[in-house]
Amino acid sequence: MVHSFKRGWGKFDPDATGIIKVKYFGQLLFEIGEPLGWGELFRTDAERQARYCKMALEYTKTNSTPDTLMLFNEVFDSVAFLYMIR
Repeated sequence: MVHSFKRGWGKFDPDATGIIKVKYFGQLLFEIGEPLGWGELFRTDAERQARYCKMALEYTKTNSTPDTLMLFNEVFDSVAFLYMIR
């Protein structure tokens, strides 16, 4: 799971800064796939995507504006947390 997360993260952070913008969060979740990310059930369910993103951003206490920056460890912690409570 960690390896798929790191590979997916690298596509949105090619310079390995440890930072991505909030606007890429959903794309990252599709990129890493299940179990930490999103599978096909999420692809056509915008409401489900929005609820998940809201919970993840609340968990990390991140502002939800598209250009807000998210740190690698914050994102990993939030998806791991949400995986555990699913």
